[in-house]
Amino acid sequence: MAKARINAHLDQAAETEKRRIAGEIHDELGGTLAAIRIALTQLEKQQTSADAKRRCQEISALAHHAQQAARRIATSIHPEGDSLLLTAADNRGEVPPL
Repeated sequence: MAKARINAHLDQAAETEKRRIAGEIHDELGGTLAAIRIALTQLEKQQTSADAKRRCQEISALAHHAQQAARRIATSIHPEGDSLLLTAADNRGEVPPL
């Protein structure tokens, strides 16, 4: 009986940690990459050189790819977390850009 309670507690602790890690990946990494993409869009608009604009777009595409990878990793760590994170962000009026 005590062993079952300990196992249940360990399972719950592992699930909580998975949710925390997935949330940090989504929020911290995803948010930083979103900010980079926004800054690149603004920088691209200021450029007059076609090469500079193209380079901003290329870097933005790399950041977008990294955002997708962060979402995929967070979801693989905690599959239910993706919908929970989206719901939490939606409740705050923020739709995650990932």
